[in-house]
Amino acid sequence: MKPSAGFLLLAVLLSAAVRFAQARIIHSYFKLGGTLVLKPASVSARITSIAWKRDGELLAEWVEDVIPRTYYGRFGGRSEVNTNAGVLEIRNMTAADSGVYSVEINNQPQSQTHQAVRIREVPQPEVTVRPPMCGSSLENCTLSCDGDVKDAEPVEYFWKIGGGEWEQSGKIMEINNSEETQCVKMFSCRMKNPVSERHSEPITNPFHQHRNLDYRWWILTLVGAAVLAVVAISAGFWLLAVLLLAATSFSQDQIVKKYFEDGDTLQLSPQTVSEQITSIVWYCDEYLLAEWVKDLIELRDHISFKGRATLNTDTGVLEIRNMTAADTGVYSVEINNQLQSRVHQTVRIKAVPQPEVSVTPLLCNSTSKSCTLSCDGDVSAAGPVEYSWRIGDGEWKQSGTNMEIINNEETQRVTNFTCRMKNPVSARDSKPLPNPLFQMPRFPSSSSATTVSDDTESEPLTKTQITNGV
Repeated sequence: MKPSAGFLLLAVLLSAAVRFAQARIIHSYFKLGGTLVLKPASVSARITSIAWKRDGELLAEWVEDVIPRTYYGRFGGRSEVNTNAGVLEIRNMTAADSGVYSVEINNQPQSQTHQAVRIREVPQPEVTVRPPMCGSSLENCTLSCDGDVKDAEPVEYFWKIGGGEWEQSGKIMEINNSEETQCVKMFSCRMKNPVSERHSEPITNPFHQHRNLDYRWWILTLVGAAVLAVVAISAGFWLLAVLLLAATSFSQDQIVKKYFEDGDTLQLSPQTVSEQITSIVWYCDEYLLAEWVKDLIELRDHISFKGRATLNTDTGVLEIRNMTAADTGVYSVEINNQLQSRVHQTVRIKAVPQPEVSVTPLLCNSTSKSCTLSCDGDVSAAGPVEYSWRIGDGEWKQSGTNMEIINNEETQRVTNFTCRMKNPVSARDSKPLPNPLFQMPRFPSSSSATTVSDDTESEPLTKTQITNGV
């Protein structure tokens, strides 16, 4: 039996009514202690009255020239209504504030309502590799952005490949064992919901094939040592030692260490060439990073450096912005199809902490013969650190971590000591430490006798001087 026309019309109208009702409900999320902002639908007329309700109960109202802004119940003292736009702001939200919020503007109830939903902040995610034994023998693997997101929904997921940009995706990302993927060092993921966002620690790419250009210098040294061993038979051990030292120095001179901090911009400069540059190819751990050939290949960079690398085609200088831990490695360059002998070892370090001057022994004072000052701070991840000291208001002088101070007249006049830590990416000074050996200068007493040399004529004593016993 065919359905009647009336039944079909009723079904259509009901479906439309449901869709209309659902379209008018806006989910507004908040966290405990957070601030909830609810915006009404715009109105064309000037606003003269506003009434906000929660689950049908009056929360706040205002009528121009009649009722000032008034807030009711537990919303007093933490709510505010903007009388120009009708926007309601509630601070220090609690679980009891969940519910449906509605508003009347100019005595007209709006069809748009707000469903206030309490959610939690996202946890710090962790990238999980499946299968756990994923390695170069497999064709593909799966990465999962894991964490307890119960009560934190809705959650969006983002992934970062190497040092590239964050890209929105799903919780799961499949990686294929391709040449392009093998160039990527690390993967990171990010969770984000309406009230928070956090990202994972980077994980090492299970398909990454690390090749280090240092092997060339090891080969050079080993071959040189073998040749020199033969020479040593006839020329003597002393010649072997000298040549080995020279070979080692030559090898080390070809590696330039470049330090960076997360987010820094790094510049890598090739060796100078005499002829005009017509082609440039930069590598990171022997994988192509950036390439340019005059009139043939426009500048192109690898996915991990996309949008972050700039190449100067006149000088060959490479600039990489927003450096990350994934960008550490050995960088080499070919200029005009000639591989240069100089390579750059990039090393990620952290900024130095603010140092603190400590005194040894702790009871160092004016009775001590000498004491030791130490420029202290956690520099375990700060790379090479230089130390400088300032005595009083004097100039900074580079020195070591410790400085010995001797209890003599010169030191006793110094008011304080300050130290400075400096590494290739930062420098910070300590707070001045009062000198534990400081002594106030001694001035002659006003009652002390005045000595006059025999060969100096003195003025006759006055009556007042005689009376005072001078």
